[in-house]
Order: sequence, then structure tokens, then C-alpha cells
Amino acid sequence: MPDAWMKRAARRSPELAAAMLALFAIAAVWLPAELPMVDLPEHRAIAAELTGLRADPPDPAVTPFHAERGPSALYGASYYRLAAWADRPGAVARLELSLALIAWVAGALALARRLRGSARLASLAAPLYFGLAWHWGFLPWLVALPALPWVLWAAAALRERPADGKPRFGRWAVLLGTLTFAAVTHLALAAVAWLGVTVLLWPRDLRLPALGRWAARTVLVALPAAALAAAQLVSGRPRVPLSARPTEWPAVLERLRGLLDWSVPGPHFWLGALFLGLVAVLALAELLGTDPSGETHGGDAVDSRRRLRVFAGLLGLACLFLPRQAGDLHFAAERLVVPLLLVLFAAVAGVRGVRLPRLPRSTPTFAWLAAVAVAAGVLVAQLSASIGFSAEVGNIDRIADLIPRGSRVLVLPIDVRSDAILREVPFHLHTASRVIERRGGIISIPPLANVGLPVEPTAAGRRALVVPEWGQGILRSLLQRLAEWDFVLVYARGGFPSAALAPLARRVRPVLPPEHSGGPYAGPWYLMETTGR
Repeated sequence: MPDAWMKRAARRSPELAAAMLALFAIAAVWLPAELPMVDLPEHRAIAAELTGLRADPPDPAVTPFHAERGPSALYGASYYRLAAWADRPGAVARLELSLALIAWVAGALALARRLRGSARLASLAAPLYFGLAWHWGFLPWLVALPALPWVLWAAAALRERPADGKPRFGRWAVLLGTLTFAAVTHLALAAVAWLGVTVLLWPRDLRLPALGRWAARTVLVALPAAALAAAQLVSGRPRVPLSARPTEWPAVLERLRGLLDWSVPGPHFWLGALFLGLVAVLALAELLGTDPSGETHGGDAVDSRRRLRVFAGLLGLACLFLPRQAGDLHFAAERLVVPLLLVLFAAVAGVRGVRLPRLPRSTPTFAWLAAVAVAAGVLVAQLSASIGFSAEVGNIDRIADLIPRGSRVLVLPIDVRSDAILREVPFHLHTASRVIERRGGIISIPPLANVGLPVEPTAAGRRALVVPEWGQGILRSLLQRLAEWDFVLVYARGGFPSAALAPLARRVRPVLPPEHSGGPYAGPWYLMETTGR
């Protein structure tokens, strides 16, 4: 009995390791006071705007500056609609990220088990979630990301020949439901997942009837997502003073550097790179330990793995040849690196007691244990860095509560980089959106403008926005428009930048928390009321 239990535990050790890493990851989502995600404050603000617009009566602090765009504007709907209904944008964001993270890890393992792939590699999926998509705060993309492994799992399951000949309605339901969820969350991720389905369902028999059945199945799978995509595209972009950015194609070396940067998870590049290095060693050990005869006569699982490698090749080509900027889709090529890594994890066959003539038999186990240890280190570092980032954010909620509801606020983020997380990301660029979440009104930084976004600024809201301007004349331009704002909010961690903002001094007065006892105010948020002079 003990031997049988030990063997069962050994077989399930990847699941145990994945569960441990998932716990570390969820701690990094819930324990910090603030999450280091650039766009997250904007997403939370949009949900709060929806709450105010749908209140009975509508919130007068919101309606002058924001308008709802109708039921067909479904971008990010799985977050915005739920957060607006619950009136808890921050808690719902953490909850959905936690559920998505669990689904991501479970989906990676389920896909590997379905394809008889490397469960050890799949158990290392949790750190991949904390890449640059996390740090940039691409919330809809992150929430939709777990749809990919589950869509691939369902497609692989549909390829298998049922022993009892019964219909496989459950697998079709998982496939259609997951793809539809992705479509109401992030269309680009839904398109990637659908491409994987078309590759996995490609028929063995290339005669016309089989190809016709393949085409019918792939079109059927795409119909709900395509209908939702059409609704979003018809709704168009919200009216903002920023047009979509032109298509951007980086140089070859810059592209390769960007892809490497996006493949490395965690707050510290060196630690994430070490993790990826150990993952590569483990993958090589698993490949060298695979029985070639099993790969030749392995049935449906091996056939699906071969197709998955084709899908990985297509994703690799997309990473190399898609533009960096495609309309409002930022980092269009780079964000595909993490889906590519997940697909590669599942495409590697697992070692199943095969003798390894080319290296010691224990090599895959030692490589896996080392990778698990470093993966845990990446997640602990993410938690620690997020706590440090929270300290940098400081007293934003206290300062926001000093602003009357429905105010217009000029935001000047002087220090946008973080000392706690050493990645090239402007972490503090949108933190001031917390003002909209807590107090309504409008801030000067232009909002998101993705196709299908559920809200947009009104004419009054657009007048308060500052389209990015560069050069020496920006402060003069802001001074000329200062009457358009009620308050000025500055973020600077090194003390108030008196010299840089000297021209503002005669037209504003500081607003300090009542509990401030005198002396220089420590910041990092400095609130000033415009005097109209």
C-alpha cells in the first residue's frame, strides 16, 4: 500500500508543484495593496464610470464627462460589466485575475495530460502569467488568456475516436463556451485560439468530403465569436482626441530584444531569464528522454502534438512578422510570446520511465526540481516587488478623497518608472485614474480607446483631456488652458518639483490633508486647487 501511494504521488507531483506555484501566484495578486499594472487603474475607472452611468438616478459626478456606448460595445465585457454590477472594481479585478490564473495553470496541465505531453513543463505555467502583459496591465488579455489551453484541450479531445461511439456534446460545449468567453473579453486572443482549433482539427484524410467536414466544424466553432466580433467592430472606437497609432514595424534586433523581454516573467529580468534557461534545460532533457517508437506509433495524442507544433510554428512566425503596433493593439507581436511558450510546453512529450542512453536518467527530475525552485523564487520576488510598488503609490486614495466629486483634474506624473520593479514600463503613468474611480469627474490623461470599449468621454470630458505634447512649450500650453481644470495633481517621489512647476505657483494653492501637522509635505502626491487667476 505505501509503495502504491508513493507511485501515485510521484505521478501527481507535477500537479502538486503547480498547485504550490499557483498559491504563490495568488498571494502576489491579493497581498499587495496595489498591483504593478500600468493600465489597471484605467480599467477600474471605466468600471466605476459604468456603475455611475447605470445608477438610478445616474451619478451627477460621472454623467457630465462620460457616456455609455451601448450593448454592442463588448470589449472587456467579462470584467467591466461584472465590476460595474458589483460596484467593486478593485476586488473584481483581483478575483478575475485569480480565477484566470488558476484556469491558466489547470489548463496547461490538462492539455499536457490530454496530449501525453510533459506535465513537468506544464506545471511551470504560473510564472509566465507575470510577464510584461501583466506589468502593462492588459487586463482583458490576461483574463482571456486561459481560454487558449482549454480551447486546445477541447479540440484535441474532439480529435480522439470515442470508444463508445457516443456524441461528445460536453467537449463541444467547452470549446464553444470558452471561445465565446474569449470573444467578449479580448478578440485578438479569441482569434489566436480559433487558429489553434483549425490546426488541431485538420483532417488526416485530405479528400474533399473530409476537408468539407473540417471547414464546417471550424466555421461552426467560430460563429458565436464572429457575431460578437462583428458587434464590437460595428461599435467602433470611442470618441477621443487621439487617433489610432500608425502601424509600427521594429528593426530586426529591436524585435528580437522585445520578444526576449516579453518572454521573461517577473519583476527582475535576470531571475526570469534564469527560470527560462532552466525550462529550456528541462525541455531538452524531456526530448532526449522520449522513446522514438512512442512518437511514431502513439495514436491520437502524438498526432495532436504534431499539429500543436505546427500551431507553434505559426505563432512563432506571427511573433517575427506581425507589427508591434496594430491600430489600438499595442505589442501585437510581442504579446504572443506567452501563448507560444504554453503551446511549446504542451508539444513536448513527457518522459515515462524510458531509459535515457544519452544522459543520466535522473537529469529531467533534477532539471524540473531546479526549475520549480526558481519559479517559486520568481513568484516570491513578484510579491515582494508588488509590496514595494504599493509603497511607491503612497497615499493616492487619501489625496483623491480631498477632491470634490465631479472635478476636472490636470495630472502631471513626473516619476512614472518604478524603483521596485526594474522593467522598462511606465508603472505610474495612469495611477491617478483612481481619482475617477473614487470621485468621478475627469482627469487630463486620455483614456483607453480600444474598439468596443463600453464608455467614452463626452464633449465636456474631451475638453479636459491633454493630447500628448512634446517640447519646451508644453507647460506654457497647460498654463493657457489652466482654467479648464479645477485641480492639479502631481506625482513626484523626490519631493515637489518646485523649479520645474514654478510658472504654476501663482495660479494654484496647495491642498493638504487635515491631519498634516506642518512643514514640507512628503508626497508623493501633491494636490493643488486652481485659483482662476
